[in-house]
Amino acid sequence: MGYGTGPFGGAPLGVPLPPQPEEVVSDLSSSRKIDGVTGRYVPNEQGGFEAMDDTAQRVLLLVSFADTDSKIISPQGMSEQEAKIRKALEPLTAGRNPDIDQLVVTVKRTASQTTEKSISYRNRLTMTRQTVGPI
Repeated sequence: MGYGTGPFGGAPLGVPLPPQPEEVVSDLSSSRKIDGVTGRYVPNEQGGFEAMDDTAQRVLLLVSFADTDSKIISPQGMSEQEAKIRKALEPLTAGRNPDIDQLVVTVKRTASQTTEKSISYRNRLTMTRQTVGPI
């Protein structure tokens, strides 16, 4: 004799429950990858979100929240955008032990008459060269 499910709940006789599919759990990370164009998290194949380096996420967020757009796309306007990005990143580049160094900020005009920004730097925690962008 077995125990299973009946038409109205548990019964001394009945059909056992089918086995449940194996659950795939996504890995957790402290920072999630953010798409610089849409501003949304990037999903992974397990139904969670792709991981992102903590410093890269801080760079992306500092630049995203800085008002770096210019009304007129000109060499002067792009130079001003670069200066605003460098100013926004000061919390990571200033002090005795900056989080990032070897900062390269690129602002260029695209074919659709907008600007595209990218930031390249050395992450001093991992000693690796990283790039955030295009934004």
